[in-house]
Amino acid sequence: MDSNDPTSTPRDKQESSGGSAHSALTEELERILALGEQTMDVVKGSAELFKLEFTLAVRSIPKAIATWLLILPAALLVWLSFSALCAWAAFEWSGHALAGFFTLFLLQLISLGVLRWALKKYQRNMTFPYTTETLHNFRQELSNATAKEDSTASS
Repeated sequence: MDSNDPTSTPRDKQESSGGSAHSALTEELERILALGEQTMDVVKGSAELFKLEFTLAVRSIPKAIATWLLILPAALLVWLSFSALCAWAAFEWSGHALAGFFTLFLLQLISLGVLRWALKKYQRNMTFPYTTETLHNFRQELSNATAKEDSTASS
């Protein structure tokens, strides 16, 4: 219909002049719907990841407790089983009792370090590190997407 036609209604005039505005609005709506679908996919994926990490965390609890309970007896067993041997061997080799005591200390320190490392590993599994990282990345992508769209819209 001709926009200068006196028989045309105001709605017809609005449709002919607002065609580009209508297509821009449609594109904006499609973009928002696509963003909503992406958000739902991320939420579903994050929920699945949370479920899997929750299972991992629950299964790590007994291991962490067992490791923690083994630290003190292991340190005592290391002390009792190697104290005489290390002191005697170092004394025989060097002729100084101090060398034997230092060797004993070093062995204990290494065994406690290994047990502490194992405990840290199990404790980390209980903090949901992958879920946290995924959510952090999603927030960054969302803020980057909205920042790009805002700068495009203002241009």
